Amino acid sequence: SWQERLLAERWERKTGMLRAWLQSTHYNWEEVCYWAVAQSYGMPVNNLPFLQLAQSLAYLTLMRHRHQPVLVEALLFGQAGMLEEPHFDVYALQLQEAFLHLQHKYRLCPMAPHCWNWLRMRPAAFPTMRLATFAALLQQTPHLFSIILEATTVAELEQLFSVQPSTYWHTHYRFGQPVRSTNRPGKQAVHGILINTVLPLLFLYGQEKQLKHYQEKALQFLQQLPAEKNSITSNWTKLGITQASALDSQALLQLKQYYCNEKKCLHCAVGVKIISGD
Repeated sequence: SWQERLLAERWERKTGMLRAWLQSTHYNWEEVCYWAVAQSYGMPVNNLPFLQLAQSLAYLTLMRHRHQPVLVEALLFGQAGMLEEPHFDVYALQLQEAFLHLQHKYRLCPMAPHCWNWLRMRPAAFPTMRLATFAALLQQTPHLFSIILEATTVAELEQLFSVQPSTYWHTHYRFGQPVRSTNRPGKQAVHGILINTVLPLLFLYGQEKQLKHYQEKALQFLQQLPAEKNSITSNWTKLGITQASALDSQALLQLKQYYCNEKKCLHCAVGVKIISGD
């Protein structure tokens, strides 16, 4: 029961943010889904820049150019401020030229390039690689939220988000720096998007529309996904606390971050039991 309470608290925090976004967009579920998925592509260190990018570049604007992959990448990389510096790479110059036209057309004000974090991360997690993969998802999947609602299995959602970036990014991690081949974000990254964004959003939709089966589906899918792998869950494992699914790891993350770290032992079922000596 304590584990269920922890998960409920964690999702209340996530859905609270999503609900505020819904109100600000007049309940535009597709736009909010676009913001939320963008933020998840930037986790853990570029989530705020990704969110800022999505909120400054309307989903409808990207969808107008969905059938022109170069223009979608030009909009995303240009608005991210990654086309501001001089480039000599042919593809980057092509994106620059396209963005200059689109920037004028949509009156866009690009982000500052220094917003993005590059240090201490694997090349596959570089913001350029994440942006290229996000661009591919948007090109291939119009009405993303509607497709999420229609999914009947975890495998369908895994396949939905297991997209490959455009050809250029098969041999580049950054503009003008070719490599023999690149490693694209793998299954663990896809699971992170589902756990932290897609399933809470699906759960919230069920709440808002009073359609309980969407809430039940979100929880069932969470239980079918493997537990997350990070320093916190690894330390729980070392203490002998096993995690059979993402439902378990989400509860333990909530326990560590919002009870153990904040020393709220008297508000914790485990802490109270230890202190009382039962």
